[in-house]
Amino acid sequence: LSSSSIREGLPIALSLEDPALILYSSGTTGEPKGTVISHRALIASVTQMPSHWENEIFPCMGINEVDWTKEVQMANLPFYHIFGNGLMN
Repeated sequence: LSSSSIREGLPIALSLEDPALILYSSGTTGEPKGTVISHRALIASVTQMPSHWENEIFPCMGINEVDWTKEVQMANLPFYHIFGNGLMN
């Protein structure tokens, strides 16, 4: 993309209940169906991740103290979903 193709100041009005993601899953036996994840649910998932890592994941790895200014995490789903995925470096 060139800088001339970027439009600034587009008004976007969103609420916390508006859809942020639509995830499709068939579970283990069903037909694929979409599940709408709101902005509120996405924010809640992201904000709970540090606590989950500090209390559940790091202790299992033998890590007692975490410097969050040096940690990077990515998750495409909350960790309690069946195929929650995480990358940490």
